[in-house]
Amino acid sequence: MLKEKTNSKTPPPKFLKTAMGADPIFSTETPQVAFIGRSNVGKSSTLNALTGAKKLAIASATPGRTRGINIFSWENLYLVDLPGYGYAKLPNKERQRLSELMGWYLFNDSFSPRLVVQVIDARLGPTPADLEILELLEANERRVLIIANKSDKLKAGDRAKIRRLLTTKLGSRPVFFYSAQTGIGVPEIRQEILC
Repeated sequence: MLKEKTNSKTPPPKFLKTAMGADPIFSTETPQVAFIGRSNVGKSSTLNALTGAKKLAIASATPGRTRGINIFSWENLYLVDLPGYGYAKLPNKERQRLSELMGWYLFNDSFSPRLVVQVIDARLGPTPADLEILELLEANERRVLIIANKSDKLKAGDRAKIRRLLTTKLGSRPVFFYSAQTGIGVPEIRQEILC
């Protein structure tokens, strides 16, 4: 199990606010790292594991719970948790609103995140929705880090098959295998985010 870890030179990670659109916090000098992924892929547990704070982001068993842009402070950064995509059970109007909110943040001309961390499920590989958003991000020259969560759930015999699948769908893009539960890949991902 991961131990809570904070840097004594910086304040501990904390939740700042939920934004529902334009907000002065996005125009500050503080660099922003955005987290995106399908609903229920583990964005909240990823934020908790990376910051070492067990209850920083609230992980829900029910997909589609994040309805705004949740902002956290950590290591002189803003970690920006965007609503999950691909959850079909939301009403059409709400799905449209969340899609527009996410697009507004990711492709805003006034500011842009220093890095977009795309969380995918290691067992499934990237879905069509994951690939569509990835291509949009790259077309808009956003720097993207892809992390494959739940890699602890892979059987030893499945790892080679999953790596081939990722190479087929993602080409030469680097993917970090990762588990919020066991901490696999956490140090490497922290280094990528903080560099």
